[in-house]
Amino acid sequence: MGQSHLDQAAGIRSLAARLGSRFRGGVVLGTSTRGYVLGDRVIGLPIASLWQH
Repeated sequence: MGQSHLDQAAGIRSLAARLGSRFRGGVVLGTSTRGYVLGDRVIGLPIASLWQH
């Protein structure tokens, strides 16, 4: 069974908490087919979005 979206973002959410206002935003790339919000200033995007225009 795969990880949940929130589990996949645990590292970047931890970084955001450590940096506070210095954290501008983050992206978690995955195999999903659409984007989703993972939290404040953190989003998930399909890895394929790197090659799409």
